[in-house]
Amino acid sequence: MKYALSEILDETNTLWGTPKKVNYLRENRSVQLLDLLDFTFNPRIKWLVSYDIEYNESVDSHFRLRTRLYTEMRKMMNFTNLGPYSHLKQEKLDSLFRTVLETIYPEDAKMLQHIVKFRELPQSKVTQKIIIEAFPEFGDHWKIIE
Repeated sequence: MKYALSEILDETNTLWGTPKKVNYLRENRSVQLLDLLDFTFNPRIKWLVSYDIEYNESVDSHFRLRTRLYTEMRKMMNFTNLGPYSHLKQEKLDSLFRTVLETIYPEDAKMLQHIVKFRELPQSKVTQKIIIEAFPEFGDHWKIIE
């Protein structure tokens, strides 16, 4: 069974000790997880959407797939300074982002809003240091904030 990205990070957050966290992240490695982490911590990536977007959490929430964010991750670059749509008006970007939030797993939507607002994971025990240990390729691109 494939877990929601928020579930992977929530489980990592509950594990005791860095080695267990690192191993769990490595076991659940995916392009989408790596992208999410990069969108969170890469200082060159700036979110262009408003962090306080209101969306209807109840829109077909029982039909939302846990894995929907895996599909939607390819769209995330569109909401950053590196995407092809950085010229769009704020209202349009926010509207498109709202649509994404309303179609993904509710816990993933909450996590994504937290990432946009605070530039950190809501799972406080999953630090940049742990992520870099699990995925050393990020070490050269991120400045570590501990």
